[in-house]
Amino acid sequence: MNKTAWGALAVAALGAGIAVSIAVGPSGPGNGISGLAVGTGYDASQHVATGQAADFAPDQNIYVVFTVQSRSSGPEVEVSLLRNGSLEGVSLPIKAAKGRTVYDVPVTIGGPGIVTIEVSYNGAVQQTMQIKVG
Repeated sequence: MNKTAWGALAVAALGAGIAVSIAVGPSGPGNGISGLAVGTGYDASQHVATGQAADFAPDQNIYVVFTVQSRSSGPEVEVSLLRNGSLEGVSLPIKAAKGRTVYDVPVTIGGPGIVTIEVSYNGAVQQTMQIKVG
């Protein structure tokens, strides 16, 4: 298990979220993030977000789920939340494992607005998704 905690700016995030790492296949060509999904739960046996939607209630708990493909151990992955275009919080870096790994990051979203979720690989945003809160 890899642990992730949201920084001081993360008004809407859990104090100490957990990113669960599960190897789901062999390493392949390329490095990066794929398969970004957001839902109200996480199915560990299927490695998918459950209750996927584009609209969520204020203060709802959600799961940010994504796959990291890496040819080496240790790339840094971060999840950022932006509300109405302003940065709300950034996770502490997740040290990704070598190979293909699925991570889930539980987050409590705050009040109403448009929330953009960004997932970065070694400082470069590779996946984004917008959700509506409220």
